[in-house]
Amino acid sequence: MENGTIVTFSTFFSRRVPKRETSGLPLRKVLLHQLHLMAIFIITLIVLGCATAPPYNPFKLDENEFYSKVKIIALAPIIVPADLENPEQVKAQFESLSEAKLHEAGFSTIPPDEYATI
Repeated sequence: MENGTIVTFSTFFSRRVPKRETSGLPLRKVLLHQLHLMAIFIITLIVLGCATAPPYNPFKLDENEFYSKVKIIALAPIIVPADLENPEQVKAQFESLSEAKLHEAGFSTIPPDEYATI
C-alpha cells in the first residue's frame, strides 16, 4: 500500500483467512468440542430464561384486595355423573354445602338456578 500501490476493493478483501491453530488436535474433535460448548450455552440461556419468569397468578387482585372488593359470588350449576344412585340428591347436597361455606366466609351467593340469567 506504500509507494503508490493501488489496492482495489476486491483484492483487499480477497485475502486468504489464515489456518486456525488446533493445538495438534484433529479438526473434527475441535468442531465437536465447539458444538458441545454451543449446546451448553443454549441450554443455559433457556434455563435462565425460564427461571426468571414470575409464577402465574390467576387472580388479578391480591388476596386481601379480593376479600375487600368481592361481596357476591354466583354459583354455577354443578354437573353430576348420571351413573350415581341419586344424582339430584348429590347435586343438591353439594350445592348447599358450597353455599354454606361461602356464607361462613362472609360472601353472599346467587343460586345456580339464576346463574344462566347473569
